[in-house]
Amino acid sequence: MTNKITDSEWEEIVTHELPSPNDPILAKYHAARAALIAQEAKQRSDHVFRQSLSPLARRACSIVSRIRLEEQQKIWTPDLEEQLARKEENNGIIIHPGMMFTLAKETMEATKLWKIVRRMPKGALLH
Repeated sequence: MTNKITDSEWEEIVTHELPSPNDPILAKYHAARAALIAQEAKQRSDHVFRQSLSPLARRACSIVSRIRLEEQQKIWTPDLEEQLARKEENNGIIIHPGMMFTLAKETMEATKLWKIVRRMPKGALLH
C-alpha cells in the first residue's frame, strides 16, 4: 500500500517546508558545488593537457562535450535500457552488463558523437 500525497498536501509542503530559489542556503549550496566541481577538474588526469589546448581545440572540446551531454540526456536514458530489455526478453535473451555494447551498438552508431568519432584519425581516439 502506498500513501499518495494529495495536491493540497503537496502545496503545503512546497509553500512552507521547501526553501525558495532565493534562499541563502541554496546559494551557499550552489557556491560549494561549483567550488567542488572546479577542484575536481584540477585533479583530473588530463588537466595539464586541457590547459595547453589551442583555442580551436578548446572550442572543439566544448562542442563535443555539449553534444555528449545532450545525447546523454536525450538518448542514453533509463527508458532506452527498458526498451532494449523488453526487446531482448521477447527474443529469449537475458540482459546482463556484458551485453550492453551489442544492444546499444545500433543506437550508438546513429548519434552525432559517433559521426564525429568516425572522422577522427585512429590514433586520436587513444588520447
